[in-house]
Formats: sequence, C-alpha cells, structure tokens
Amino acid sequence: MLSISFISVAIGMVINLTTNIPAATLIQLGSIVNQLGADFEISLRPTVDEIREPIVSQIISSLVPDNIFRAFTEEKTLEILMFSIIFGACVGALEENQSHSLIEALKSIYEGFNKLIQFLILFLPIGLFCLLSNQFSQLGISVIFLMTRFIISVLLAFACVFMISTLILSVRSGFSIRIVLQKLKDLMLLSLATSSSLACIPCAINSLVSLNLDEKTGKLVTPLAISLCRFGSIIYFASATLFVAELYNKQIGIETFISVVILSIFAGMATAGATGIVTLAMLDIVLNPLGLPLSAVLTLFIAIDPVMDPLRTLGITYTGVAATTLITPRANY
Repeated sequence: MLSISFISVAIGMVINLTTNIPAATLIQLGSIVNQLGADFEISLRPTVDEIREPIVSQIISSLVPDNIFRAFTEEKTLEILMFSIIFGACVGALEENQSHSLIEALKSIYEGFNKLIQFLILFLPIGLFCLLSNQFSQLGISVIFLMTRFIISVLLAFACVFMISTLILSVRSGFSIRIVLQKLKDLMLLSLATSSSLACIPCAINSLVSLNLDEKTGKLVTPLAISLCRFGSIIYFASATLFVAELYNKQIGIETFISVVILSIFAGMATAGATGIVTLAMLDIVLNPLGLPLSAVLTLFIAIDPVMDPLRTLGITYTGVAATTLITPRANY
C-alpha cells in the first residue's frame, strides 16, 4: 500500500510540474460546482449521538452486523468478513462428521454461483459497453473534458500499478504476461462491469488458483486483501488530493508529499465496507489535515464517479490478487 501510494503521488506531482490548469477551465469548474452544489447536500460530520458514542463502540458496531442478510444487500464488507470469520470458527468447532456435510453443501453452493458468474461473463462486454454509454450520456462530455487533467493523472497511476501488478503475477506464477492477462480477463471484466469488489472475490480466487498457486492460502488471503487493502481507493485519493491542491494553488513540499502518501493509505483503508458517495467522502481524511476543503469540490468528483468507480474496483481486485501472490506459494510446492 505504501509503494502504491508513493507511485500515485509521484505521478501526480510530475503532472503538476509539467502542466497547469488553464484559467478558463478553473472558471468553468467553479460554475459547475455552483450549479451542482445547489441540489446536493451531504453530511460529512458525525451526528450528536455519534459524537457521544465512544470510538471503541463505534468500531465494534461497524464490525458486528445486526442483520447479516441486510449486510449482504448493502455490501457492508467488514460486517460480512467478521460474520464469515465467526461462522467459520463455529463450523470448525463442530465434530468432523457434522462439519463435513455443511462444508460440502456450502462448496456446492459456491461452485454453483461460480458457474452462474462464468455464464454471465460471456455477456459482460456488451453490458459494459451499454453501461458506459449510459453513464457518458448522463454526464455529458463537457464535464469530462474539464476534468481531463485529473482523469489522465488517475489513468497513468492505475496503468503504472497495473503493469507492476501484472509483472508480479507473472514472476510469482511462472506464466508469461500474455497468459496472466488471459487468465485474469474475467476478473477485469467483472470488476469494470459491477464496480463491486465484494462480487469479484469468487472470481479473484478462481483466477489465483488458475495461476497454479496454493488454493488454501488463496482462499484465505484473497478476501482479506480485497476487503482491507483498498489499493484502487488509495490511488484515487492520492491523485484527487494533488488535483485539489492545484485548484487552490497550494504548494507541495516534501512534508506535504509524505503526508499525502500516508493519509491516502488511511483514507483508502477507511473505505472498507463503503460504497458510492460514502467512498468519496473519505477523501476528507486527506484534505482536512492539509487545509483543503472537500465540500466545494465533492460535486466535481461525484459528476465523474460513474467513470472512475469501475477503475477503483479494478485497482482493488487486480492489485489485491497480485499482493496475495506475494505470500502464496505455488501449488506444486
């Protein structure tokens, strides 16, 4: 996470030093903020009850689900992860003949859903094209053009991390880069189409196993890597912070550089279990210590988020699999 955050901030710094945002673009961005801000409101501060509640209680409340089925539908990743750990420990405490039947039944359900996902993946290219066309029609090209500099910065950071992750996957698995990309094709398409890292976990595990890596370690570590190590969010927050800093003409020195690197990691980890606009609100973790406002620019990031969200998900899942291979031995060891 530290390496990825450093790479993202470094790329953003290079772009800041080599290009400037035109004054006309700043004026147009300001008008969009004023226009969208009139109909948008979000609370970035905790309520009175949340303030009074001890921080330890807040953490425990965020980990333990009051309804596991609601946690599934709302994609509360941390609650699902904690329930899975507790439930798995309880199943492990059963006698072998009792747990064996349950585990086999769960395996059958798991494989059944994998078959369903593999069938749906056949239609993903068409669905992805329709999804992107719908999002572009809602956004309009003007907003995307105005945010081109930020989008390019994010794309470069994602591309750099993607290439490094692919190299790691190739070295650790022993397969060529072409074969690695071919084996992880389904994971990439699913990440872009669903924008849900939770939905991609089974496909990520299958991709890891297809690379001839240990299945037991992969099944244990992959969900943790995708749920807790939010690589895509770290990249996005680092790039977004530098973009906001330039909008407000804030000088980036060595201290600020280090602060952005570290705070982007914390902000990325804070998105575990968060989706949609709530994810973007975590950007305040980085901006607030630097004296930069989030409320004024949040509408800009919301406007282009339908395009950025699939990339964040791809960064989380693909890099998560690459990180998992660093501690996963090959299956024939």
